[in-house]
Amino acid sequence: MNPVVPLGAHGVRAWRWVAAMALVATAVATHWPRLTFGPEGPSDKWVHAIAFGVLTWFVWEARWIRRVITLGVVACAYAAIDESTQQLAIFQRHTSIEDYGADVCGIAVACALLWPPFAPISTAARMRRALRLAARARMWDRPTTWLAIATTAVACALVGGVVSLGYWYWVGHHIALGQCILLGMCTSVILGVASAVTLGGCASTRIIRRNRCCFHCGAPVNEVQAEPSPAGACSHCATPWRAVQWSVPADTDESGRRSTRRPPSSGRTRSAIFASILIPVVVMLLWVTWRIPPVDPLGDSGEREYFLLRALTIMIIASIAASRLLNRADLRRYEREGIDCLACGHSVEGTRADGGIGRCPECGGEFIRVSDPA
Repeated sequence: MNPVVPLGAHGVRAWRWVAAMALVATAVATHWPRLTFGPEGPSDKWVHAIAFGVLTWFVWEARWIRRVITLGVVACAYAAIDESTQQLAIFQRHTSIEDYGADVCGIAVACALLWPPFAPISTAARMRRALRLAARARMWDRPTTWLAIATTAVACALVGGVVSLGYWYWVGHHIALGQCILLGMCTSVILGVASAVTLGGCASTRIIRRNRCCFHCGAPVNEVQAEPSPAGACSHCATPWRAVQWSVPADTDESGRRSTRRPPSSGRTRSAIFASILIPVVVMLLWVTWRIPPVDPLGDSGEREYFLLRALTIMIIASIAASRLLNRADLRRYEREGIDCLACGHSVEGTRADGGIGRCPECGGEFIRVSDPA
């Protein structure tokens, strides 16, 4: 009998290859003798931040380090070693504290994005989280996912390069051409890949719910009874399951995306989250406009670019922290599933839930009520 391969094992192996190649490529690029972009090339500060931010994300996905704080400390230490070894005579490079600061900016943004939300408390919330993790693991196990991500990245890079070239030609002559194209391509690739990953996760969630796949090995759970059983065990890996783990919350669709069926308080929460992201952006833009260093007539814009990079890093981290803090109240609403209806807020504490699944008497939305871990 073949051993059971856990869901996500192939994806982790692929991520480790990607992370290893990224580490080698970064080390070679930062130590290549006399490697410069020239006066018209992109600013090396932005290149440092993007490279080390992406590298930090790859290492996290490879599961070599499982705590974000440890990841940030190790990444900063590696960046310090990488920068300090560039002054060795064999590499004919120099050590720059500004370059190291740019590395730390990229690492800080990556760690802020990877920082996990608060851990679920109720059994129902843990089931929802297990479903999301299983869908994500299944997505990265598929070679078609990697092909779709690569195709999206190439297409977005081409589109971003063309758009950036048009922007530079019409209004952006004060920016170096290479820097404008690089930033445009990187922005387009990041947005495109993030959208592709989100869509892939939604599609994987629909497949797991429709086929009732095991959260451990991904095999479909086959029912032999005439009537669906409320609980059982996977025939491949013997992992226990409950039928409620594949149910859909009342305020989401089959792919797990939030729908418009939400209580009025959720609208206020979304407005607060939007404001928490917008306010730091506006404040930072006003501060940057007031404090930004002038353009050096000799063409050296290193101080200016480093200032803008630090300001952008602070703005992103402040927005992420504020939105996570305010989103905490919205996420706690899911901890009350089975007590309150997620769609209308009506109390369902006294409503029957046969097999762990019940319906709100007010709006008909489905809810689950589980008293013990699955």
